[in-house]
Amino acid sequence: MDTITHALIGASLAHASQPRKVSGHHLKLSHRISLGALAAAFPDIDYATYLIDPLSFISDWHRAETHSFLLLPFWAILLALLFTYITHQKTYLKEAFIICSLSLGSHIFADLITSWGTQIYAPVIDTRYAIGTTFVIDPYFSAIIILGLLIGLIRRNPVATRTGIACLLLYISFQATLKMQASNIARQQVVINNWNASDIYTLPQPFSPFHWKIVIASGEHYYMSYLNLMGRTHYPFLPEAIAILIQHYRPENSLNWQRFNRYGNITESKHIQSAWNHSAFSRYRLFAQLPAYYTSSQTTNEKCNWFVDLRYTLPELKPSFVYGICQNLNDISNWTVKSY
Repeated sequence: MDTITHALIGASLAHASQPRKVSGHHLKLSHRISLGALAAAFPDIDYATYLIDPLSFISDWHRAETHSFLLLPFWAILLALLFTYITHQKTYLKEAFIICSLSLGSHIFADLITSWGTQIYAPVIDTRYAIGTTFVIDPYFSAIIILGLLIGLIRRNPVATRTGIACLLLYISFQATLKMQASNIARQQVVINNWNASDIYTLPQPFSPFHWKIVIASGEHYYMSYLNLMGRTHYPFLPEAIAILIQHYRPENSLNWQRFNRYGNITESKHIQSAWNHSAFSRYRLFAQLPAYYTSSQTTNEKCNWFVDLRYTLPELKPSFVYGICQNLNDISNWTVKSY
């Protein structure tokens, strides 16, 4: 989830949990909202590590310790202590701790429902968990929380903000229902096409909760298609570039399946698989959950095999997180990792 939406959720929770009778024994509303927003945005401080090493950032550091339920109490008390110290309100430490705990928990949950994967038990367990009901940037998701918070603040009544949070939970439940529907369609397609599927993935997509990507893993191959559960493919009121992209999301009865190979074509698969398994490429192997061969490139000095994670491909757009393992042709023992 984007950081701004995280901050808005934190501000909403701080407002929604406001005591019925606000007195001098509680934090002021402006302080509650500010603390909630800042605490909810805090876990994304790990973006700073991207400047150190982008590949280690996506494979290890992002959504790890700062996104852990196990470490949540530590971060909550740290933020509460800093806030009450800076604002000279140490007597409100308990209240600040509760707000920080709610906000941090909301950040972890909002990231957990996307497809990236979150190490919710770091540093004890480095497994990444993902529910995969919501795209990382969802305008409807953000609009619901903004509307509830605005009405609540204008009316100076947390009931409206609580209603907005309740509506958001209903929206996520609706997305979960759509995910189950997409999964059922994927399983039907496996039977219809007589594929030997080892795993089926349904991934939320941009612009609409009805847009889904289906990826079916079958041995060293993937079958991928873009699904529109509404069945509509023509949107004349949208900008042309977006309309063209959306047209790739098709109804169940007219899905367009693409095949991807994990290690390229048969003649080169052994060489590409050897490159994929090289120790220098371990960080990317850790990151890519649906890795597929993308392309090869060669210069007078080196040859590179490039890979893509099918989780992050969109129609008409260059895929994100494409990395290559490159062999120096003058020194074949020298391998390096590069971004595309």
